[in-house]
Parts: sequence; C-alpha cells; structure tokens
Amino acid sequence: PRVVAQGEHTLAATLELRGVPITAVSTAAAFAAQVFLTAQLDAPAGDGAAAWLALLDANSVLPDLDSPRFGRNPLTGDLTMLWPCPLQDITPLHAYQRASHMA
Repeated sequence: PRVVAQGEHTLAATLELRGVPITAVSTAAAFAAQVFLTAQLDAPAGDGAAAWLALLDANSVLPDLDSPRFGRNPLTGDLTMLWPCPLQDITPLHAYQRASHMA
C-alpha cells in the first residue's frame, strides 16, 4: 500500500487482510526506530467489563517489548491491537507475518 502522510508528523499505510484493516503507523519521534501495526477490532461480546479485564491481563503476560498489546480507541471505544515493530529487527516478511497474525 501507498504510505500517506497523516498530518505533519505521522506516516501511515493501511492494508486489509481477511477483512481486517491493518495500519502501519510511524510518528516523527519514531521514524528511525519503529513502526506500529494497529488493528481496529470489534468490541468484545458478552460481559464487557470481564472481557476488557481479560484483554488487559493479556497485556501483562506478553513479556517482550515488541509483543502486541490491547487497548481501546479513545474516539470509538473499539478494541485496538497495537504491535510495535523495531525497524532494526524486522524485515518486510516479518511485518507481513505479524499483520497476518493480527488478522
């Protein structure tokens, strides 16, 4: 996908894998260091509070600095998966594999 400047200090590109839009985002502060893969997912079904607590617990058991994390989009309340990718350690194939796992 084409990389598009999103404002003055952010670059982003989105591709869709199996119906899930995956966006690669890099901010000015991180241009040389890392890119973030994000996936906007549906909110958990069922007991909302328990589901959100389970996702927050998942954040604590993924020990690596470049492990995926879960959070909420502050604008929509939807589930967001964020996976930091240090640029010195990642190849295009690794980035695609991560995006595929996110989908």
